[in-house]
Amino acid sequence: MTRYLSIKSKIHLLTMLLIIFTAIGTFATQTYQMWQDMEERQFTQLQSMTELLDQQLSGYQGLIIPEQLASYEEQQGHLNQQLQPIIEQLLQAFPGYGAGFYSKGLQSIVAFGPNFDRLGLKDIRESSKARIVYDTLRPYRFTSFSQTRQARVLAIIHPIIRDGHAIGHIWANVAAQDFQQMFWQVMLKQLPVFSLIILVGLLGTHLVVGRFQESLSVFLHRVKGRDLDTRGAQQFTGELQEIYTEVSRAYQHISDSEKRFKDVIAAFDEIVWETDAQGCYTYISRDDQQLYRHALRNEALSYHPTPKNYIGHSCFQHVYTEDAERVRSAFKDAINERRPFYDIEFRCSTGKGEIRWYKSSAVPIKNTHGQVLGMRGATRDITHSKQQEEQIRHLAYHDPLTDLPNRLDFMQTLASLISRRQNLAVLFIDVDRFKTINDSLGHPFGDEVLRVVGRKLQNLLPTGALLSRFGGDEFLLVVPDCLKKQAELLAESLINDFHYRPMAVKDRNVNLTVSVGISLYPQHGTSSEELVKNADVALYQAKQSGRDGYQCCEAEMTQRANEKLELEQELRSALKHNQFFLVYQPQVNPETGAVYGVEALIRWQHPVKGVISPFHFIPIAEESQLIVSIGQWVLQQACLQAKAWLDAGHPVKMAVNVSSIQFNQDNFIEQVKHTLEQTELPAKWLELEITESVAVKHLDWVRKRLLSLKALGVNLALDDFGTGFSSLSYLKQFPIDKLKIDRTFIMDICHGSDETVMTEAIIQMAHGLGMRVVAEGVEESIQLDFLLARHCELIQGYLYSPPVAPDQCLALIQSGFSLDSTKAEHVI
Repeated sequence: MTRYLSIKSKIHLLTMLLIIFTAIGTFATQTYQMWQDMEERQFTQLQSMTELLDQQLSGYQGLIIPEQLASYEEQQGHLNQQLQPIIEQLLQAFPGYGAGFYSKGLQSIVAFGPNFDRLGLKDIRESSKARIVYDTLRPYRFTSFSQTRQARVLAIIHPIIRDGHAIGHIWANVAAQDFQQMFWQVMLKQLPVFSLIILVGLLGTHLVVGRFQESLSVFLHRVKGRDLDTRGAQQFTGELQEIYTEVSRAYQHISDSEKRFKDVIAAFDEIVWETDAQGCYTYISRDDQQLYRHALRNEALSYHPTPKNYIGHSCFQHVYTEDAERVRSAFKDAINERRPFYDIEFRCSTGKGEIRWYKSSAVPIKNTHGQVLGMRGATRDITHSKQQEEQIRHLAYHDPLTDLPNRLDFMQTLASLISRRQNLAVLFIDVDRFKTINDSLGHPFGDEVLRVVGRKLQNLLPTGALLSRFGGDEFLLVVPDCLKKQAELLAESLINDFHYRPMAVKDRNVNLTVSVGISLYPQHGTSSEELVKNADVALYQAKQSGRDGYQCCEAEMTQRANEKLELEQELRSALKHNQFFLVYQPQVNPETGAVYGVEALIRWQHPVKGVISPFHFIPIAEESQLIVSIGQWVLQQACLQAKAWLDAGHPVKMAVNVSSIQFNQDNFIEQVKHTLEQTELPAKWLELEITESVAVKHLDWVRKRLLSLKALGVNLALDDFGTGFSSLSYLKQFPIDKLKIDRTFIMDICHGSDETVMTEAIIQMAHGLGMRVVAEGVEESIQLDFLLARHCELIQGYLYSPPVAPDQCLALIQSGFSLDSTKAEHVI
C-alpha cells in the first residue's frame, strides 16, 4: 500500500509511527522498571516484617516447650496461644500483608494470619520452596501459591536460627492481586504525562517535517531538472544540503564517466549494445556502416539506418541463417544461467551476397535482486581476420604451388575413407625425369610444369577421387570403391594420356611420362600410412622396371612385413645391447657464425648392416611402442653431452626430438624432470621439439602439458612447421619459443616461387608472436641469402655441417663458422 503514497505522505507517516513506537517503547520500559521497583520495595517491606518478628521471637521464651506437655496437639496449642497475638498485632500495623510461624520440631504451622483458621495448623507441602532455608540458613524470596492465604503471593521466608541450627521459619507475604492493584493505581497517575509527551512530539514533528518537506520539494525539482549547481545548495537544510552536494558531485562524475565511455567507444572499432531479456535492442552506441547497412535484411531499416532505427528490434534478425540458432542458443543460455558469453562468432549476409564475420561478447544486466534484465556487450567486425585465417588454413591443407590438397589433407581424407571399410585404391604418381627439366630449363619452368601436370591429372580424375601433391614431382590419388582391375585401368589411362599428349608449358610443348604405384585396401594395408608406403614401394618397382608404367603391390608386401618384423626384433636387441649412438647437427646464427645450439639425432650401429638411418627404423619403433624407451635413452644421452660441454665452458642449447607417442605418456613430464635432475643439466639448456601433429590434437591437454614443461624451465620448439595445420590461433595458445621451417619449403625457395611466399609468411608470423625461427635443410648459398634477408635467426643444414660426432661438434662450437655464406660448407 505504501508504494502508492507520495514521499511527503511517507515522511509524515514514518515520523508519526516513529514517535508512537518510541513513546510506546518508552512507556513499556518505564512500566517494566516501575514494576521492578515496586516489587523490590514490597520484598524489602516483607524482609523488614520477618526481621521484626524474629526479633520479637528471640526475646520470648514461649518457644521453649514444657516437658510436661506430652501430646502433639497440646504443644501445638501452647505455641499458638503464645505466637498468634504477635502475628495479629503485626498485621494490624501492616494491613493487607500476611505472616506466620512454622516449627520444625513439630513439623507444623503454629501461627499465621490474616484469616486465622485452626485447620491451617499443619505441616507445609513437600514441594514448598520454604524448605530451602533449612539448607541455606538464609532468607529466601519467591513468588508462589500461599498455603495459608489460598492465593498467589510475593513472599519472604526467614529461618529461625538458634545455636547455628534452623528450628523453624517465619514468613511474610502480600497477595499478588493486591500488589497489581497498587501498581496500576500508580500507572494511572502517569498516563496524563505520557499523553502530553506524545502530543508535544507530534506537534514538534509537524513543524520540523513541514520545513523539511518544503526543502525536499525544491530538492526533487532541481534533481529532476538536472539543475545541480553546487552553489545553490545553501538554501537547503543541513542534511539535504550535504545530500544535494554529494548528488551534484556524483552526477558530475557520472557525466564525466559517460563522456569517457563514449570517447572510448568512438576510439575502438567496436559496437557497444544493450538488449532486453528477449534480445531486442535497447541501446546501440553508433552507426556501423557494415553491420547496419549490409547485415539487416529488413527492407524498412536497410536504406538509411541509424542506431535509433534498431531500438526495439531483435538482435538476431541480421544473423546469417546457419548461425542464427547457435547465437540465439548462446544468448538464451546466458540469460537463463545468469552468466556472460564470450567470443561468439557469427556471419551476416550483405545485400550484395557478401558474407561478413562478427564476434560478440556480453555480460548480463542484473537488477538489485539479481534478476537478469538483458545483456550488455560489444561486437567487432572480424572479417579480415577470418579471411587471413582461412588463407592460412588453405595454405596448411593445400600445396602452394599447384593449389592441390597437400599431404596432410590427403592423409586425413584417406583415413576417413578407410573408416568406411570399403574397397579403395591409392595411386602414387611420379613425373619421370623431372630433375632433367629443372636442370635444363630452370626451377621456374619446372614449377610451371608441375602446375600443368596437376591440372591435367585433376581433369582425368574419376568421380569421387582425390588428388594431392605429395611433394616434389610426386602426386597421390585415392579412388573410393575401386578394385584392382579398375585401378590398373585408371593407371594405364593416365600413363597413356601423358605418353601420347604433349603438354603446352609457356609456349613450349613438353613431353612427359609418369610412373604409377598402386596399393589396395584392405589387401595391402589397413591404415593410411601402410597404403601410402606400399604404393610408394610399388612406384619404386615401376621405375625400376623402366618408368612410363605402373606396378601394383603384390607379393612384396609379405616380404616387407617379414622385414619389418625382423627389424622390430633387432630394434629390441639394439636397445638391450646399446647399439644406438647420437650425432649432433649445429644450429648456426648466420649473422655471427656462432653455434647457438645443436640438434641430437639418433643413429643405429647395426652389427651386420652398419649404420642405419632413423628414417628406416623410427616408424617401426613408433608402431611397436619402442620409441618410448628409445626416446628416453636419447633424452638421457643428449642431456649428459650438453652437461659435459657446459662444464667444459661451451654452453649450447641441446634440441631433442620428442615423438607424439612419447609426449602422450602419462609420466613424460616426470621423466624430463628426473632426467634433468639426474644429469644436473640446467633446464634452460634443453630444448624439446614437438611436431604439429602433436600440437593440434587435444588442444587444452597439450597446452597444459607444454605449460608444465615451461614451468621446469625447458625451451619448446615446433618442428616441421608448415607441413601440418598451422593455425595462428593454436600458436597463440602454446608457449612455443621457436619455429622450425620444414626442409620441404627450404628446398624449393627461389625468387617469386610459392614456397618463397609461404616461407616469408611463416617467418613474419613467428616474429609477430615473439618466436625465433630455425630453417632446416639449408644446403645452398642462395637459400641462406634469402633467409638472411628475412631475418631468420638460426640455420641448420649441410651448408654449414652435416650431423657429426660429439668431438667434431665441439670443435665446431669452439671455432664457429665463416660469415662468407658461399664458403660455409668448407669451414668444417
